[in-house]
Amino acid sequence: MAIQKFTKFAFLVVLSGTSAYTHAAMPESCFQSKQDYDNYLKYGYDDDRLGRSEEEFRKLSPLEILALRESAERAIIQKKAISINVKQHQTGNTLYADASGSTTPSGQMAFAWGSQYSPSSTASEFSTPAGSPGTYSNVRLAVYDTVCDLSASTQIRMTSQ
Repeated sequence: MAIQKFTKFAFLVVLSGTSAYTHAAMPESCFQSKQDYDNYLKYGYDDDRLGRSEEEFRKLSPLEILALRESAERAIIQKKAISINVKQHQTGNTLYADASGSTTPSGQMAFAWGSQYSPSSTASEFSTPAGSPGTYSNVRLAVYDTVCDLSASTQIRMTSQ
């Protein structure tokens, strides 16, 4: 019985042309302009296929692909940028860096302090022990906007007072 229900569900998914991995469209706030947003809705954001389905793209000749890339019809779609703003201070023997003043196009932010693949903190504020006055440590900060599929990173120099 469960197999029949799953088979019917799978058939309906295939019939409808959707998949379990269908993503919601990004909001207009992710893009530089209304024109960029309209182009995104029309062509998608997959530059590799130039807004074509996988099947359509496979049928194109190399010259057709080149013509599409050079076409004035397909404008480059520009997203807004993430702005990283970090304030630092020292309290006692601890240095603090606060990135909560950063901004993202959607307003949703995720942080990663330290290594890209193994961050030491995912909070908006990072702390590390202070050293002798004038000594410093460099810490990588990445800010993510998961709604707009954007990221930006920088290196923060934290200097002891």
